[in-house]
Amino acid sequence: FGSSRATSAAPLTPFQQAPKAMRQWCFAAAAALACLVLGVEGKAAFYVSKDTAPSSFDLSKIGSQAEGEKDTLEYKLFITYDGKKISPWHEVPYSAGERNGEKLLHFVCEIPKGTTAKFEVNKENEFNPIIQDTKKGKLRYYKYNPEVGSLVNYGAIAQTWEHPEEKHPDTGVGGDNDPIDVLQLNDRPCRTGEVMAVRVLGVFALVDDGETDWKVLVVRDDDPATAHMKDVGDVPAAKKSELIEWFRRYKTAEGKGLNSFGLDEKVMDKAYAHKVCMETYEHWWKLRHGGLVDLHVPATEYDQELARAQKLPKLPISPEELNWVQVLAEGWASPLDGFMNEQQMLQSLHYEHLIVDGKWVPMPVPITLSCKAEDAKQFEGAEAIALTKPGSNDEVVAILEKPVVYEHRKEERCGRTFGITHKGHPYCGMIMESGDFLVGGRIKVMKRVVHGDGMDQY
Repeated sequence: FGSSRATSAAPLTPFQQAPKAMRQWCFAAAAALACLVLGVEGKAAFYVSKDTAPSSFDLSKIGSQAEGEKDTLEYKLFITYDGKKISPWHEVPYSAGERNGEKLLHFVCEIPKGTTAKFEVNKENEFNPIIQDTKKGKLRYYKYNPEVGSLVNYGAIAQTWEHPEEKHPDTGVGGDNDPIDVLQLNDRPCRTGEVMAVRVLGVFALVDDGETDWKVLVVRDDDPATAHMKDVGDVPAAKKSELIEWFRRYKTAEGKGLNSFGLDEKVMDKAYAHKVCMETYEHWWKLRHGGLVDLHVPATEYDQELARAQKLPKLPISPEELNWVQVLAEGWASPLDGFMNEQQMLQSLHYEHLIVDGKWVPMPVPITLSCKAEDAKQFEGAEAIALTKPGSNDEVVAILEKPVVYEHRKEERCGRTFGITHKGHPYCGMIMESGDFLVGGRIKVMKRVVHGDGMDQY
């Protein structure tokens, strides 16, 4: 039905004239149908929290709350934000912003350097507290070189998950079903439950019991002693060898064999490590949200992206296209993550589906962005463009990355979608009067689109 909102270019549709309660029901039904179409699976084995984290994350408000006695099976360490329990797995953001052009991530400390108790973020309990791992009802400790303990501050990156059923092409096996592991190389031991911004240096692939178990090398962003460390080449070769050997042998103290590694035991560079981290973030996102996309810019990146947008070529969008920005941003058109390119538009027109990773996803209405000929020439080859709000003074709504410009096949679009090409049809009239070119590309939406019409909560 196109958009649920009225626009200046078309009269109210029957859907828009319907009572608000009926429209609310339609939205809910559409969301439920989207879940069925996309194959959303329940993950009852994991605790997946509600969205209670603040929109702007402040590390100074992080605390902890212990329950039960330490060194007992009842001990749990909860992470708090402003005094309230949160999940360190789901509600501490993945991104910690940027500093000096470096992308930072949030690290959750589980095992401080020099200690042996095997603490970890628990995936099953409410709020995912940090608890000590057990085996046959007994608390687990590192048995390998216990006089030294952990060589590093050990923990995880928030909002990541190593998918056990997704075989990584560079290791040939799936993930270990946990948040991605982190080796923080700073000298000062961290505290269990401490959360900090870290700089990624590299990664290696431990293959443990037939599972990929990535180990990401990081340093604190605020430690002057490691300020010079920017990439894996800045980590001493002896340190990298020491870590590889430790993880190769640490299970031998439990009577098990040597561990093996992927990637020929190489410690890969920062760029590769960030790619791996992002893959595990995307797996976490699908675990938590069922595959629905969210294209809103994280609060930690808002200022930087807004400053970037001000320098980009700008394209004013129509009220109808603003509605599509909202549909895309909130995941209603998942897995579509931006305005359609030509191939996607033609798939939608002719098959009423998109073909994504070999699967057919229903998508009967093209979601497109139009522009005039003079804009098309300006946008071709651009790194990105800024989409501005209708009737505003260049208020940026979204950034469209790597724009692809192609011909707007107006009659074909109208005929295939509505079975008519006459301008008297309100939507066909709007299409015919729009630009002669279309622009496709992934979008980042600056903030949630609101209309103040009583429907924003839905």
